[in-house]
Amino acid sequence: MIFVEFPYKNLLSKTFQFFECPAPIQQAAPIQQAVQNRAKHGIYGYTLIPPPYYDAVFNLFDNSVTDNRRQLITISLKCEENYYTMDFEAIEAATISKSIKMCVICNFHNPIGRVWKRAELFRLMGRDFKDCA
Repeated sequence: MIFVEFPYKNLLSKTFQFFECPAPIQQAAPIQQAVQNRAKHGIYGYTLIPPPYYDAVFNLFDNSVTDNRRQLITISLKCEENYYTMDFEAIEAATISKSIKMCVICNFHNPIGRVWKRAELFRLMGRDFKDCA
């Protein structure tokens, strides 16, 4: 048995001068059985994401570096408590040991689903956030 109740019944009763009451609506048995069978196996939508979805492909960036006879150095993001951040320690170590002259930033949103904060970008540029408007 499914009960349907309008969530804004007080608003409607004040506005349109009528009342909403819960009403029992019995779904047809084949519909109930189909929903139960579908839910029984526990697979809802996309449950397996193939590994290629995790690998970012940035051929344009890779090729622009290698086509100019430069070495591409990649630094992975850090994941702390399901929150991705730039690994500033690794970036600093790489800039010291590899004499990096250029940085390509790509905010691809997946799988991290976030935008770089202004403070992170200024830290990456070697500037203190409070010095910038």
